[in-house]
Amino acid sequence: MPDGEQPELSETKLQAASLKVGISNYVASAALAVIGGAAALYTYISQTFDPGNGFWVLMLIGLVCLVVSILVGGLGADDATHAVATGNWTTSSSGNKFNYQSILTLVGLILVLTATLIGASSDRRESTVEERLEKVEQQLRKIEATHP
Repeated sequence: MPDGEQPELSETKLQAASLKVGISNYVASAALAVIGGAAALYTYISQTFDPGNGFWVLMLIGLVCLVVSILVGGLGADDATHAVATGNWTTSSSGNKFNYQSILTLVGLILVLTATLIGASSDRRESTVEERLEKVEQQLRKIEATHP
């Protein structure tokens, strides 16, 4: 092989590298979907219930796991891309980064779901809508009393 020329990878290795990075993208998409769901659950629970500290801690740690999983997957994809570009790709070129990404995504999902269960089993808050309606009714009575 002449100097400066990169070794060529077989088509099978290129497809394998593409599959690994593709699966990593799917896992990152799943993590983003869980983050979106967590935001909706967080909003609902924080407005409807009076969750304890366990809810806040588990939700925060779960979200951190999900964000870190996306970053780790990106690092694994970068490693795979670099290895393919230099012609040195093997099935272990990305190290354990894709495995860590999957584990962190799963842990993040479990923590968000556990936080949701804790939050949803907390005491219910008085409905802010009911409080607002009651205040509006009181104001209407005052207006009616002053303007017969």
